[in-house]
Amino acid sequence: MAFSEPIKQEARRRAGYHCCICRDIAVSIEIHHIIPQEDGGSDDIDNAVALCRNCHGDYGANREKKKIVKEMRDWWYDRVNMIYGSADVNENFQKVYNEIEKISSNHSGTLTGLREELKRLSDKLDGSIDKYNAPAMVSEIIKTNRLANNIHANFVCSKCGTTIGLLVGRNSCPTCQEPIL
Repeated sequence: MAFSEPIKQEARRRAGYHCCICRDIAVSIEIHHIIPQEDGGSDDIDNAVALCRNCHGDYGANREKKKIVKEMRDWWYDRVNMIYGSADVNENFQKVYNEIEKISSNHSGTLTGLREELKRLSDKLDGSIDKYNAPAMVSEIIKTNRLANNIHANFVCSKCGTTIGLLVGRNSCPTCQEPIL
């Protein structure tokens, strides 16, 4: 069996319509089985990777490279999410924003209090926050609600490229001291 059209669309979306290996944007992105079907590979999203024709030819037939293909795919998904955010963010943001309004009005100003409130919100949303959309959601929450001017989610320094998931207590890059705008 082949991947269903919704699985193909999801794999292309998660990859930002780029090849997960060479990062080339291609009109014809192919969805490849990381573990081949003849080796027991499934037709679900966890076994799918978006590849351009060249990388599909180079990596698709090489069973020994399946581990590195999965690692490159997961790394690329994380980068796409950091750059563009998740499509789920837009769908879930209004729900989250309403809850954040409540949290902001009751928030005591401590990071521990914020963490507890976000955990409660995450539990309440019952799985709509996952590893792909959480960084973008936190970033939007912080930007929208201006919880603090020295908290930065998904920080990537424009000067040196330092990447930090959550930078707290600074308004400059810890590596090169570039001010955060």
